[in-house]
Amino acid sequence: MNKNDMNKLETKALWLMLISSAIGAVILTFMIVALSIAINEGLPESAQGPFKLGKTAVLIVIWVFTIISPLIRYERYRYIFSDEEIRVRQGFWWVKTMIVPIERLHQVEMQSGPLDQLFGFSKIIVTTAGGNGVVRFIDTDVAEDLVDKLKKRINSYAIKARDKNPNAFAVKDNVNLSDESNDITKADDTLSTGNSDDLV
Repeated sequence: MNKNDMNKLETKALWLMLISSAIGAVILTFMIVALSIAINEGLPESAQGPFKLGKTAVLIVIWVFTIISPLIRYERYRYIFSDEEIRVRQGFWWVKTMIVPIERLHQVEMQSGPLDQLFGFSKIIVTTAGGNGVVRFIDTDVAEDLVDKLKKRINSYAIKARDKNPNAFAVKDNVNLSDESNDITKADDTLSTGNSDDLV
């Protein structure tokens, strides 16, 4: 499947990526500045200049990465929900594609964090026997509709599986009935023993 056949993110998803990246960069900047102040006090004057220059270079790299990373991730992110599969293409350094066959889904749920709610986004988490997959930056109304459809598909596959192999469910029921009979027999034996002791 060509990436042009897949859905591109809305423009506001880029702003969400930028803000999320900026929050992390701000926290990292404060940590570096605080650490550099503590280190700088113990350095000789001859080393303080190069140290400040190195700190400035690191901060520049961090903020350049903070701006460039969301732009590239936004441009590369693609997704599609078809009748057969869920496909997500994403990445920064390396581009990877996640493919989840619909018939292998066990569970699907929707989550929305504080920033997601601010922009009206939700993420869809799908679970298979092999693990979890996440589709992010989906409009909440669209996500709700997709989750409902996926749940119906999961239920339909479960019904088909049961209809194809009804004996598996029948055997399970028979085993449960047998266990209940054994429990009743054991209970009767216990009562009979207890009554005999009372008479003695």
